[in-house]
Amino acid sequence: MGTIDSTLYTLRCPKCGAIESVKVLDKGSGWGGSSWQDGADFANFNTAWSGGGAQEPELVSATCKECAQPATVESGYGG
Repeated sequence: MGTIDSTLYTLRCPKCGAIESVKVLDKGSGWGGSSWQDGADFANFNTAWSGGGAQEPELVSATCKECAQPATVESGYGG
C-alpha cells in the first residue's frame, strides 16, 4: 500500500508569527481505495480534526500553543 494522495496544511499565527506545515497522507491502492490519516500533529499548534479513514480529514480548529490565537489555515493537494 502506497501513498495515493496528500494534503499539505500550513498554519500561521497572526500574533506571534509561528508558521508550520504538515502533510496528511492518503494511503491505499487502486484495489483497496482510500485510507486517510485521522489528521496530523503540529508542534506549535493545537488542532482538532474530523474524518479520516475513507473520508479525507478536515481541520476543524487550530490554535497557537504560544499565544492561544486562532491560526490562519492554508491547504492544498499534493503538497
